[in-house]
Amino acid sequence: MKSCGEVLLSCGFFVMVGMILGIGFSEWGTIFWRQKEERALLAKFNNHLLHRVTPPQILAFGFACIILLGTFLLQLPISTEEGVRTPFLDALFTATSATSVTGLVVLDSGTYWSTFGEIVIMALI
Repeated sequence: MKSCGEVLLSCGFFVMVGMILGIGFSEWGTIFWRQKEERALLAKFNNHLLHRVTPPQILAFGFACIILLGTFLLQLPISTEEGVRTPFLDALFTATSATSVTGLVVLDSGTYWSTFGEIVIMALI
């Protein structure tokens, strides 16, 4: 339970902020009510989402995100020695192989990829 002084201090703070922002006393109730509704809606959404998503799904989604990010980075022209865009399937296969530590490659890693591309592949491993 808050003491009387704490309550008065917090009320004084809100009055001072209201004066600075030009918010009247009647508008504070509306602001707090909206915040309460938004928090309740967000909590309801989070509870619903957390009950439907399982840990294996989170893990699979994480792997998919890392692989897609690696694919995007390997498709950039800066990733190749010649400065050309890598085909999507080659970049996807390389990113998947690096992320899953399979070691299979479609393109020669030493000659095809630039230093940036090799760093991306090392980061995926």
